[in-house]
Amino acid sequence: LFYFTMTKHHSFDTLIGALLDGDQSAAVAEATSLRDGGVDNERIITCVMPQVRQVVPLLRARGLTNIKVLAGGAALKQSSAKSLNVDYVADSIFDGVRYLESSTGQAS
Repeated sequence: LFYFTMTKHHSFDTLIGALLDGDQSAAVAEATSLRDGGVDNERIITCVMPQVRQVVPLLRARGLTNIKVLAGGAALKQSSAKSLNVDYVADSIFDGVRYLESSTGQAS
């Protein structure tokens, strides 16, 4: 599971592109850069929500139709899965894991 935040100083497309292309080192580097950027909650809410809505269309455009997309964190859990265009909005990482286990039939 990747939990990340975006700021206006980092490219959402770079991170998502790296994840979709399977370039884990680039994705980790971008996520680390974002984390180290010290994003405050106000910027998270204004910057992240429109970007999250783009994840599923980007996946579908690449033919990736069997991937569950979860959102979470303080800024996102105030919204619904439908309004964010995701499969589930988790209250916590543990809630997200429970959702994945129940939706896939696999327990960890």
